[in-house]
This record gives sequence, structure tokens and C-alpha cells, in this order.
Amino acid sequence: MGARYRKEGGKMRDMLFQILENEDDVVIKSGTQTLENRRAASHGMHTSKFCLNPTNETLFVCRLFDSIVN
Repeated sequence: MGARYRKEGGKMRDMLFQILENEDDVVIKSGTQTLENRRAASHGMHTSKFCLNPTNETLFVCRLFDSIVN
């Protein structure tokens, strides 16, 4: 979940996307921050066996903690 291209070029996210985009069991989504998208992300993390959390530009993004809690 999250934008593929980021301020700093998103090199890691783009590389992960290229490697994982054709895998059957991998879900990659991008979109804006809406209540519906946050709920979908939470549900996706809750039903996943593994949540990949690539680096972010800011330190205050809670995605890592969200994936642990879910």
C-alpha cells in the first residue's frame, strides 16, 4: 500500500514493485489516503502472513506499527 514513486525517487519501492508485481500471492496497491483505503490496508495487513514495509521519507509514518498490531 502506498505510492510507488516517492520524493527521493522511490528507488527501493520501484525495485520491489518490479520484482514482486507478477507474483501470485503478492498484493500491491497504491492510492490516496482515504478512510476506505485505510480500512482496506488494515484488512489486507490483518489477513496477510507477511507485511513488507519499505522505508518512508518521514519518520512519523505508522505503517510498520499498523502491520504489527493488525
